[in-house]
Amino acid sequence: MVLGAGEMAELAVEALRKRGANQIMVVNRTIQRAQELASRWNGQAAALEMLLELLPETDIVITSTGAPHTVIHKSMVENSMYQRANQPIVFMDIAVPRDVDPDVKEVAGVRLFDMDTLSEQLETSLAQRKAEVPHVSAILAEERAHFVDYMATLDLLPLIIDLRTQVNAIRQAEVDKAIRRIPDLSPEVEQRIDALTKTIVQKILHNPTIRLREVAGSSQSSDYADITRGLFGLD
Repeated sequence: MVLGAGEMAELAVEALRKRGANQIMVVNRTIQRAQELASRWNGQAAALEMLLELLPETDIVITSTGAPHTVIHKSMVENSMYQRANQPIVFMDIAVPRDVDPDVKEVAGVRLFDMDTLSEQLETSLAQRKAEVPHVSAILAEERAHFVDYMATLDLLPLIIDLRTQVNAIRQAEVDKAIRRIPDLSPEVEQRIDALTKTIVQKILHNPTIRLREVAGSSQSSDYADITRGLFGLD
């Protein structure tokens, strides 16, 4: 139930609908205003006179009327809870001044959130977020360093790819040739040969790759690139 039909009530109905609430009742002193708001969000509407009858059927009540006094009192809620067989009910009072009597929270099975409660929770949440800032900053600094290192490798990355592509092509050609020359090899043995040659290639290329990454972005990178391409015959 959304009690009221003003701007805050509209925001409440919109938030509820977008989060999956499929049974929304808008209750307002003026039934026409309630109907207008409810129709925009495929809800139902009722006049304020129906409040006592509807309250026992409601699980969540969000109040945002412009009334100068409380609209929901402890006795009303006690009666509703009796009819609900003590099934829990939640009140969220976002009106200023209050729509819900603070004594309502004394009723068993009732939870009341008003602007004071929400403000306290907001302050606690903000404090927890601020406490996480140093940790987040450390993560950002670490990721930035990784990204800077990655960007520095971009000038030599094509060379590293070409080098590995060439060596792997040679490896694959030699493996295929060897397998053709050895008859009756089982698939398991062929897989072992393939894995063995891949491991050898990885170990041979490991140190050159690391060294190329280390000089990437430095004044020596172009010299290392020229020497590597010359040694391995890379275009």
